[in-house]
Amino acid sequence: MKKVFYFAVLALVVLCTACKEEYTTPINPLAISIFAPGGNDTYYEYADARSTAEPTFTVKVTDYSDFVNTCNERKVYSQAITYKLGGENCTVYSTSCTEDNTAYVQVNVPHVGTLSLNMDPEGKCEEWTNYEKLASYDVNGVTYPNVHKFDYEIGTDVYHFFYAENVGLIWVYDNQQKVSMKLIGHQIY
Repeated sequence: MKKVFYFAVLALVVLCTACKEEYTTPINPLAISIFAPGGNDTYYEYADARSTAEPTFTVKVTDYSDFVNTCNERKVYSQAITYKLGGENCTVYSTSCTEDNTAYVQVNVPHVGTLSLNMDPEGKCEEWTNYEKLASYDVNGVTYPNVHKFDYEIGTDVYHFFYAENVGLIWVYDNQQKVSMKLIGHQIY
């Protein structure tokens, strides 16, 4: 009788494990909204007041891919997005297989360099300093709602970024006066 009970419990455990639903831990929606707001053919036109080589230029999103990574636990995945911005690789993905709304962001910013950020479920990045969310912000006569202003250190310089939700980078400048780049046009696809 004990053997029958043991096999019944074992069969129940196997059955319950096999019936487990698939689950994908999502990327923090703020990370997507700021750092991956558009798919292929999205483009941004910028003017850099401090650049003599490329004072106005356009960067385009290509090779956009939204996919899932397999986690160690069976039927559990994490959401990921990769794309190229102006030919440079960018990545936004969920850093956890157990906690929703985390994100790792690696974005190449033209005329600046690479931002590498870790976003927690509340939408805060440990690498941001002097973070502030603005209800709106004007750049070149256009008012953008929900703008995230933060400072980020690259090497010995501090860059001041302004990212609008569902748009992306609208302005960046640095303390050493190497860049002052503002968005002058864009199309999100």
